Amino acid sequence: PIQRFFSENLGLQIQVELEEDQQDQQDQQAAQDFEEERERQLQEAMKQAEAEAAAAKQAPPKQQEPRQFQRRKPEGTAFKPKQSEAAVLYGKPVERTVVPMAEINVDSGKTAVEGLVFYAEEKKLNNRGKTIYTFDMTDGTGSVRCVKVLPDDECALLMEAVKKGSYVMVQGVANYSSFERDVTLSPSAVVEAKRKTRQDTGEQKRVELHLHTCMSAMDGLTDTATAVQTAARWGHKAIAITDHGVAQSFPDAMHAQQKLRDKGQDIKIIYGVRLIASTILPKARQSRGTAAPLSMGKRWFSTWKPQD
Repeated sequence: PIQRFFSENLGLQIQVELEEDQQDQQDQQAAQDFEEERERQLQEAMKQAEAEAAAAKQAPPKQQEPRQFQRRKPEGTAFKPKQSEAAVLYGKPVERTVVPMAEINVDSGKTAVEGLVFYAEEKKLNNRGKTIYTFDMTDGTGSVRCVKVLPDDECALLMEAVKKGSYVMVQGVANYSSFERDVTLSPSAVVEAKRKTRQDTGEQKRVELHLHTCMSAMDGLTDTATAVQTAARWGHKAIAITDHGVAQSFPDAMHAQQKLRDKGQDIKIIYGVRLIASTILPKARQSRGTAAPLSMGKRWFSTWKPQD
């Protein structure tokens, strides 16, 4: 075709010879080698798949693991009714692990907690003969609300057994309450429990010289009698009362000391007060008396002796 083109259009008689490029030959050979290698790998993969399929038919079928939610086994103290001498206050307890209240959530299911009841209330359902009994309890790690709907006669027995200040172990089901907007516990059994109290295990007992009771406004919440009884139970020989500028807790401390003496246990009460002293006062606000203060910066602790 090229020779005819030159002859017909240009009137030239020339000899045309085509030579194949060496690079093209190499490219064609490489493409052919690639296709052959791919075909070989494909044949090997098919043979391996057939061998695995034949082996799978001969092998015994594998047992599939059940695909279901596995609850984490709770960690805590196991309660065993047959080995316990605790009084049953409600229901029929079963063997269950007592877990910290901080771990209670909507996935806890059937569980058990132990703690101090610090709040309780009842609400009667009109014309239904039933009562809703609600009590809150804590174990120091968290708190949980227990709610139970019972006939009036059964609820009266539960209210008598579980009240504010009771220390109990409660078994029940944890659920989310849309009314409370929190996780609550529906009790199925309530058992009387022994409260674990802190102990002073030190060989040499201390004496508390700085104590604010509930009579110290905006600074103290401790009940005076409870503080005195705790110090005596820990083996302390004395305890000081140092409220903010008041002495209203002295009678409670004295009565608590007398009750301990009646039981054959004695503790010394150090009556004191915490004062904020100032040397610049108008004469109308100056008080008469003598004091032996112990200065601690701007804070003064003293025992007050009025003049005659």
